[in-house]
Amino acid sequence: MSLPGAAVRLERASDEIWASRTNLQPQRTTFIDRPEVAELVALLEGPLVTIRGPAGIGKTRLAYEVGLRQLREHPDIEVWFCDLSCALGESGITRALETTFGITEPTPDSKLRIQRVLARKPAGSVIILDNIDQVTHHATPIEEWLGKAPGVRFVTTSRHALGLPHERCLDVGPLDVDAAADLFADRSFSSRALDPRSAPLRTLVQRLDCLPLAIELAAARATDFTAEELLARLNDRLNWLVRPPAHAVSSHRSLRGALDWSWDLLNEDARTAMAECAVFARGFSTELARGVLSVPAVASTLAHLADRSLLQREGDGWRMYEGIREYAREKAILLGIWEQTCERHAELCVRRASDAAGRLNGRSLVAALSELRSLRDELFAIHTRATQPAIKVRAALALCPLLETDGPRELVSTVCGEALKHGPPPEIAWRLWVGIGYVARLASRFDHATDALRNALHAGAQVGEHPRAIAACELAFALCDSGRVAEAEPMLHESLTVFRAVGDRARETDTLRYLAKLHRGRSTDEALRQLERVRDLVEQTGDPLRAFHTHRELIQLHLRRSDLDAATGAISDAIRCARELKLRRGEYDALRWLAVISRQRGDLAGAIRLLEEGLRGYEALGEEEGRAQLLLRLLALVLLEAGDLERAEQALIQACAEPEDDAENRMADLGNLAIVWHLQGRMDAAINAMQRLVERIGSGRLRAPVLGHLAVAYADDDRVELAEQTLALARETAPASTEPFLGLCGAVIALARARADDREAHDAVGRARSEIRAVTRPGPTGSPSLAQRDQDVNILRIVLERALERTVAQAAKTA
Repeated sequence: MSLPGAAVRLERASDEIWASRTNLQPQRTTFIDRPEVAELVALLEGPLVTIRGPAGIGKTRLAYEVGLRQLREHPDIEVWFCDLSCALGESGITRALETTFGITEPTPDSKLRIQRVLARKPAGSVIILDNIDQVTHHATPIEEWLGKAPGVRFVTTSRHALGLPHERCLDVGPLDVDAAADLFADRSFSSRALDPRSAPLRTLVQRLDCLPLAIELAAARATDFTAEELLARLNDRLNWLVRPPAHAVSSHRSLRGALDWSWDLLNEDARTAMAECAVFARGFSTELARGVLSVPAVASTLAHLADRSLLQREGDGWRMYEGIREYAREKAILLGIWEQTCERHAELCVRRASDAAGRLNGRSLVAALSELRSLRDELFAIHTRATQPAIKVRAALALCPLLETDGPRELVSTVCGEALKHGPPPEIAWRLWVGIGYVARLASRFDHATDALRNALHAGAQVGEHPRAIAACELAFALCDSGRVAEAEPMLHESLTVFRAVGDRARETDTLRYLAKLHRGRSTDEALRQLERVRDLVEQTGDPLRAFHTHRELIQLHLRRSDLDAATGAISDAIRCARELKLRRGEYDALRWLAVISRQRGDLAGAIRLLEEGLRGYEALGEEEGRAQLLLRLLALVLLEAGDLERAEQALIQACAEPEDDAENRMADLGNLAIVWHLQGRMDAAINAMQRLVERIGSGRLRAPVLGHLAVAYADDDRVELAEQTLALARETAPASTEPFLGLCGAVIALARARADDREAHDAVGRARSEIRAVTRPGPTGSPSLAQRDQDVNILRIVLERALERTVAQAAKTA
């Protein structure tokens, strides 16, 4: 039988036992687990562990959490937490520990008293010394206590190591993105439901460097602002990240306050170097820092900052968290060194990038491209903040070749357009216009491209024969791609003469490649011979980028000739070049070509798998919307052929939702969506969509296919007269190459007529079977079947087979 008040007495007894073992208190907020917990527990086998990391990384909370877990898992030990944030020397350490242990009587030798107290602690007990940074030079008593109390384990938190014997350091990094998002959602008290997996919230915590303190301070503002609004305020984070969590110590009541603590502990050279490091956009090398920083011993000063967790080592270089960089920039402005630092940084980076851009050809291309990539973020930062037009224009010129290769190519027009507003001289202007024209051509905006390149031609003519030839060559490329071959060919030959005269092998191979492309419409055999000569010439120069473009042309030509084995070989060569260039976009392009080959060989499942992998790759790049849309379009058609109508519809709807400059592609997407609705049996929606498309298309090349599909939809809807009239309209302007497709349309209509008149059923069924055999019969010389080459034919074959089944079933039922 229980006694009244027994539970209360037991609870009080438990509290008293807990208080005799520790001064830790259960925390009111959830601890977001992190892998360093297990690492710290393992390190407690040794006598001294220093948890090392920058301000706000969560060192204190990590030590506190591990202390609580040790108490729960080991009931025979003690864990004591001692805050040294106010300690100023050796006596400050001992006084803080006396307060922690409840010692109030004065003594002439406090250090000896602490030693005796520690010696009486149970083996495995843990003493946490928090914020030991400013007294690390006075930490020798800890070494003495370790010798006299070997069973006690010390855990210290600091921006840097203590340098004591037997010390083992645990470097604490930021949270991963998932944990950081969970922390933000947990610490926010917003009435709105927060999804830790939402894109704005994840972007926000990444911009906060996934640092726990910054996240908690920002989460405290979630009652007033959305994640998007908080993102917009990040450029002023030092001023508004000031609301503390309830348990924050004084140094952690703002992000600035936490960083002030670290700044105050630096010497003059380290402060100057830290402030000047704010000029770097992201990671940077020691070599680059030597050309920018004004301190005498750059390498050792950077290492000193890293030891104090104000820089992070990243491979062979360094980087600074975004919040620390903003703080350092503020200090650089206050010290009056910001503008001079920016000037040194801009001059050095632009000069290096310009030199690298001049080596983007032949065997030097890979190394030059690698150097440009290492400067990419710096060039963007320079272009954004430069106040001198000359620097801004030079940064734009240096960025162009990198953006043209790696993307996002749309930015070429932006940076070149801004640079042109400053009225650069002709020797610079012609190159800017070439960049704008190049990107417009790749986006099939041919009017815009030719206008820009004519401006380039005019400016280049004022500079010299070689710049004029380059501009004329780029203009010819745009004319060629837009179908104006007669205008393009003389310009190509003229430019080729200049390139050969000045020894510009890179431009010579570009021009020869386009001349071969011109022959493709006249003779594929001659085009192939010319392209193979260009390939051999490019391989002699050792230029992987131009080799990649040549292999691309060969792939398209082999596919045009239905030589799938040769196309596969060219794809392998293109992938090899893309990997040498570290050009991920090129590898994803190769997946598209391989998918086309898989589809032509009848492997629809393989084609779908390749296209989906390519889409994931483009999505990861985040800058290839046009290519991703092309893959979506191809994926939808292959899914349609495979009979997966639901996924085909989803892919087409997604493709239609993306911005599209090419009206013909947009109409093709809508037409294919109407075909999906037709195959799903949604006849009204399919017929209405196709009717609207016919009105919009006019006399374009899509007219015959859309009219054919509309005629078939009418037939499947048993509107035979309309079907026959529509097919007759399609035949009026249809080229001879569409005859297999239109023959299938006629067979579908004949089956619809037979369902209305049983006397025609036998002939219609026989014709339908004959048409199906005709389009699945293997082509000559082992080439893929016609149905495998032509997706319209493949789709119509599916419709015809369905109509045949329906007609045969009706005939059997009638009989």
